[in-house]
Amino acid sequence: MTLTFSDVEIEFEDNERRLMELSSQLVSLNCEMMIHLQVIEEKSNFYRSCTPPVTWSQTTKCECSAGSMEPTCTSAPEVAA
Repeated sequence: MTLTFSDVEIEFEDNERRLMELSSQLVSLNCEMMIHLQVIEEKSNFYRSCTPPVTWSQTTKCECSAGSMEPTCTSAPEVAA
């Protein structure tokens, strides 16, 4: 089987498109992982302080915007005890 320049170019474009899709997916997953790590850190700090009978509640609400490498966080509304 002989590949022509056109075949190689088409394969290259397909591979480039697939690489861009995977790169976008990786950025999204990385952003989501940062949110999970923030929650773990918050819980760790809370439970390390040993202040029962108070229970942990999330202090920030984070979301990943499309294409964003880092989450956007806002203060979570306080819950009355």
